[in-house]
Amino acid sequence: MKKLSILFFIAIIVGCNIKPKGIIPVKDATPQDWNHHSFWYSPWGKSGVHKGIDIFAKRGKPVLSSIGGLVVFTGNIDMGGKVVAVLSPQWQLHYYAHLQDIDTATLSWASQGEEVK
Repeated sequence: MKKLSILFFIAIIVGCNIKPKGIIPVKDATPQDWNHHSFWYSPWGKSGVHKGIDIFAKRGKPVLSSIGGLVVFTGNIDMGGKVVAVLSPQWQLHYYAHLQDIDTATLSWASQGEEVK
């Protein structure tokens, strides 16, 4: 048990120190498609701050996993509609909201660049 705990601890430290490069999570989007004013999400009726960026796309445009990780949540929430949340090996949550459909299963693996829906 002690060896397993040590291996788990080492895996967490290594995972947190690997800095893979993420990709833009909307097919064919460029850095110019990022709305730097969207740090506040008040246009949807409530005010608040989040540490993410919003990239807007036309309906039907594929949403891609910006990094490989474990899908920890799929479902509907009030402020995001249909959402998928992916936990990266660095313990960062990548959240994809306002999706048209959800076909991704919770506890499945999302590879970088794979369509998230």
